[in-house]
Amino acid sequence: MKILFSFLPIIFLLLGCIDTSSPQDADEMEIEEILEDIRYNFNNDFLDLIMLHYHPSFHHNFDYKYDEELIWEQRLIDYDIMEFQNLQIEFTSTNQATASFTLYFDDDVFFEPEDHGDLSYFYYDDSEWKICGNNF
Repeated sequence: MKILFSFLPIIFLLLGCIDTSSPQDADEMEIEEILEDIRYNFNNDFLDLIMLHYHPSFHHNFDYKYDEELIWEQRLIDYDIMEFQNLQIEFTSTNQATASFTLYFDDDVFFEPEDHGDLSYFYYDDSEWKICGNNF
């Protein structure tokens, strides 16, 4: 019995080291990190770093990646601060996801993907998630 009690701390330590997260949890975390990176880069005026998260074949409504870069340039002119709240991610397939959230540009509030959506649609392309648009 004493031997069993002496091994309990080791057993609990090993159980604590077991990763119980799913691949979907890892994907969700990666998408959250992308949006956080975009927020940081917007707040620091790093347009090129924002655009690194867009798929080369991005297509949203009638806009392509080049058009999207112009949209971000205008946002950087019009607003100083960008924030996200209430983020929820829904996986529509193994390689596609939609992020829903409240988006704040200064005092303006948008509900995504309904208002703009150009930050909401993701595609997993070989090794990473990229923003792809709703017409990808």
